[in-house]
Amino acid sequence: MDADETNAMDARATPLAPLPDHGDVNMPWWQELWRRHAHITTPLRARGLP
Repeated sequence: MDADETNAMDARATPLAPLPDHGDVNMPWWQELWRRHAHITTPLRARGLP
């Protein structure tokens, strides 16, 4: 239990990888794709994957 809490704290302290920076990020279709996959991409970004 303590190890889980320590890992959770470390994950919150680590900055996320930057969000995508391209011309489509403001397009409604791209935002919908992001919304559908955020539950997957956010933990991957938290682990340092771009």
